[in-house]
Amino acid sequence: MRRSTNSAEDKNAMPDIDPRLTEKCLQAQPEVVKASVWLEGNRLLALVTVLEGANISRRQLQSACRTELGAPYTPVSLDLIQAKRKAA
Repeated sequence: MRRSTNSAEDKNAMPDIDPRLTEKCLQAQPEVVKASVWLEGNRLLALVTVLEGANISRRQLQSACRTELGAPYTPVSLDLIQAKRKAA
């Protein structure tokens, strides 16, 4: 018996997502020092470290992911941490 390709389960299925692609996208953004991205169930989550005083928002980072990679690779939750600048 063939499985229907129009079931609600199929429509809600998460495509195969590689969080490393989102990490690379986030790390390429100005003022981003580090990004960690992971899947929790079917939700893509991120923790991003930016330079202290950085003028970048969660929405801007999510928008960059959405534009460059598409909605499936955009974290639904993105937390920002500010890193202290090292003295020279």
